[in-house]
Amino acid sequence: MSHDYTDVIARAFFGFLFFSLGLDLLLSGDFHMDVLPWWIPTPGITIIGCGMLLILGGTLIILGVWLQIAAAVLGFFLAFSITGIYLPGFMDIPVGVRVEAEWLWFLLLKSNLMRDLSLLGACIYLFNHELGKFSLEVYLRGAGIELTPWRKAQTETPPTQNEPSSSL
Repeated sequence: MSHDYTDVIARAFFGFLFFSLGLDLLLSGDFHMDVLPWWIPTPGITIIGCGMLLILGGTLIILGVWLQIAAAVLGFFLAFSITGIYLPGFMDIPVGVRVEAEWLWFLLLKSNLMRDLSLLGACIYLFNHELGKFSLEVYLRGAGIELTPWRKAQTETPPTQNEPSSSL
Protein backbone atom coordinates (compact mmCIF):
# COMPACT_ATOMS: atom_id res chain seq x y z
CA MET A 1 0.00 0.00 0.00
CA SER A 2 1.38 3.41 -0.90
CA HIS A 3 2.29 6.20 1.53
CA ASP A 4 -0.69 8.25 0.36
CA TYR A 5 -3.22 5.54 1.25
CA THR A 6 -1.65 4.61 4.57
CA ASP A 7 -1.47 8.31 5.47
CA VAL A 8 -5.17 8.96 4.89
CA ILE A 9 -6.28 5.73 6.59
CA ALA A 10 -4.07 6.33 9.64
CA ARG A 11 -5.17 9.97 9.93
CA ALA A 12 -8.82 8.91 9.67
CA PHE A 13 -8.55 6.37 12.49
CA PHE A 14 -6.35 8.55 14.68
CA GLY A 15 -8.36 11.72 14.15
CA PHE A 16 -11.67 9.93 14.66
CA LEU A 17 -10.50 8.76 18.06
CA PHE A 18 -9.92 12.35 19.22
CA PHE A 19 -13.12 13.52 17.55
CA SER A 20 -15.21 10.85 19.28
CA LEU A 21 -13.54 11.42 22.67
CA GLY A 22 -14.35 15.13 22.39
CA LEU A 23 -17.91 14.41 21.37
CA ASP A 24 -18.25 12.05 24.34
CA LEU A 25 -17.07 14.80 26.68
CA LEU A 26 -19.68 17.20 25.32
CA LEU A 27 -22.55 14.70 25.32
CA SER A 28 -21.89 13.03 28.67
CA GLY A 29 -20.29 15.86 30.62
CA ASP A 30 -22.25 15.18 33.81
CA PHE A 31 -20.61 11.78 34.18
CA HIS A 32 -17.14 13.24 33.68
CA MET A 33 -17.74 16.00 36.23
CA ASP A 34 -18.25 13.38 38.94
CA VAL A 35 -14.83 11.80 38.39
CA LEU A 36 -12.68 14.89 37.80
CA PRO A 37 -10.04 15.68 40.44
CA TRP A 38 -10.99 18.25 43.06
CA TRP A 39 -8.39 20.76 41.86
CA ILE A 40 -9.83 21.22 38.32
CA PRO A 41 -11.34 24.73 38.24
CA THR A 42 -14.89 25.15 36.90
CA PRO A 43 -15.35 21.51 35.84
CA GLY A 44 -18.28 22.25 33.50
CA ILE A 45 -16.36 24.82 31.47
CA THR A 46 -13.23 22.67 31.54
CA ILE A 47 -15.10 19.67 30.11
CA ILE A 48 -16.68 21.77 27.35
CA GLY A 49 -13.32 23.35 26.48
CA CYS A 50 -11.53 19.99 26.43
CA GLY A 51 -14.29 18.46 24.30
CA MET A 52 -14.10 21.27 21.77
CA LEU A 53 -10.28 21.06 21.71
CA LEU A 54 -10.40 17.32 21.03
CA ILE A 55 -13.03 17.69 18.30
CA LEU A 56 -11.01 20.47 16.61
CA GLY A 57 -7.74 18.54 16.85
CA GLY A 58 -9.32 15.36 15.52
CA THR A 59 -10.92 17.24 12.64
CA LEU A 60 -7.61 18.88 11.67
CA ILE A 61 -5.89 15.49 11.68
CA ILE A 62 -8.65 13.86 9.59
CA LEU A 63 -8.57 16.69 7.04
CA GLY A 64 -4.78 16.76 6.98
CA VAL A 65 -4.35 20.45 7.64
CA TRP A 66 -2.09 22.06 10.27
CA LEU A 67 -1.03 18.60 11.32
CA GLN A 68 1.98 19.79 13.32
CA ILE A 69 -0.11 22.30 15.28
CA ALA A 70 -2.84 19.74 16.01
CA ALA A 71 -0.27 17.13 17.05
CA ALA A 72 1.53 19.57 19.36
CA VAL A 73 -1.66 20.86 21.02
CA LEU A 74 -3.12 17.37 21.45
CA GLY A 75 0.25 16.11 22.69
CA PHE A 76 0.38 18.79 25.39
CA PHE A 77 -3.24 18.01 26.29
CA LEU A 78 -2.37 14.30 26.64
CA ALA A 79 0.74 15.06 28.70
CA PHE A 80 -1.37 17.20 31.02
CA SER A 81 -4.01 14.47 31.30
CA ILE A 82 -1.39 11.85 32.09
CA THR A 83 0.46 13.88 34.72
CA GLY A 84 -2.45 15.85 36.11
CA ILE A 85 -5.38 13.43 36.08
CA TYR A 86 -4.39 9.78 35.60
CA LEU A 87 -1.25 9.54 37.75
CA PRO A 88 -2.80 11.45 40.70
CA GLY A 89 -5.94 9.34 40.23
CA PHE A 90 -4.05 6.31 41.54
CA MET A 91 -3.53 8.13 44.85
CA ASP A 92 -6.88 9.87 45.34
CA ILE A 93 -10.17 8.26 44.39
CA PRO A 94 -12.84 10.86 43.46
CA VAL A 95 -15.83 11.31 45.74
CA GLY A 96 -18.22 10.15 43.01
CA VAL A 97 -16.74 6.63 42.94
CA ARG A 98 -18.48 4.21 45.32
CA VAL A 99 -16.42 1.84 47.47
CA GLU A 100 -17.69 -1.30 45.72
CA ALA A 101 -16.63 0.18 42.34
CA GLU A 102 -13.06 1.18 43.24
CA TRP A 103 -11.65 -1.82 41.37
CA LEU A 104 -13.42 -0.60 38.24
CA TRP A 105 -12.02 2.90 38.79
CA PHE A 106 -8.46 1.54 38.83
CA LEU A 107 -9.11 -0.65 35.78
CA LEU A 108 -10.44 2.30 33.77
CA LEU A 109 -7.62 4.51 35.04
CA LYS A 110 -4.95 2.03 33.88
CA SER A 111 -6.53 1.51 30.47
CA ASN A 112 -6.97 5.26 29.92
CA LEU A 113 -3.37 5.87 31.01
CA MET A 114 -2.07 3.29 28.53
CA ARG A 115 -4.30 4.68 25.78
CA ASP A 116 -3.10 8.23 26.34
CA LEU A 117 0.56 7.19 26.48
CA SER A 118 0.11 5.50 23.09
CA LEU A 119 -1.69 8.52 21.67
CA LEU A 120 1.08 10.80 22.96
CA GLY A 121 3.63 8.69 21.10
CA ALA A 122 1.58 8.99 17.91
CA CYS A 123 1.30 12.77 18.36
CA ILE A 124 5.08 12.99 18.69
CA TYR A 125 5.42 10.99 15.47
CA LEU A 126 2.85 13.13 13.62
CA PHE A 127 4.75 16.29 14.47
CA ASN A 128 7.31 15.36 11.77
CA HIS A 129 5.02 13.35 9.50
CA GLU A 130 4.84 14.19 5.81
CA LEU A 131 1.26 14.34 4.56
CA GLY A 132 0.17 12.31 1.57
CA LYS A 133 -1.68 13.61 -1.47
CA PHE A 134 -5.11 12.93 0.10
CA SER A 135 -4.86 15.80 2.56
CA LEU A 136 -6.37 19.25 2.44
CA GLU A 137 -3.02 20.93 3.05
CA VAL A 138 -1.32 19.21 0.08
CA TYR A 139 -4.34 19.94 -2.12
CA LEU A 140 -4.30 23.64 -1.19
CA ARG A 141 -0.53 23.79 -1.62
CA GLY A 142 -1.00 22.46 -5.16
CA ALA A 143 -3.51 25.28 -5.75
CA GLY A 144 -0.92 27.83 -4.61
CA ILE A 145 -2.26 28.37 -1.08
CA GLU A 146 0.33 27.76 1.64
CA LEU A 147 -1.24 27.27 5.08
CA THR A 148 1.98 26.31 6.86
CA PRO A 149 4.81 28.54 5.67
CA TRP A 150 7.25 26.96 8.14
CA ARG A 151 6.98 23.62 6.32
CA LYS A 152 8.40 24.75 2.96
CA ALA A 153 9.99 22.03 0.89
CA GLN A 154 13.76 22.00 1.23
CA THR A 155 15.58 22.21 -2.06
CA GLU A 156 19.01 20.77 -2.28
CA THR A 157 21.63 23.29 -3.35
CA PRO A 158 24.30 21.98 -5.68
CA PRO A 159 27.79 21.87 -4.18
CA THR A 160 30.10 24.69 -5.15
CA GLN A 161 32.96 23.77 -7.36
CA ASN A 162 36.35 25.15 -6.41
CA GLU A 163 38.09 24.16 -9.61
CA PRO A 164 40.38 26.76 -11.09
CA SER A 165 39.12 28.07 -14.37
CA SER A 166 41.39 27.52 -17.32
CA SER A 167 42.04 30.43 -19.56
CA LEU A 168 43.52 29.82 -22.99
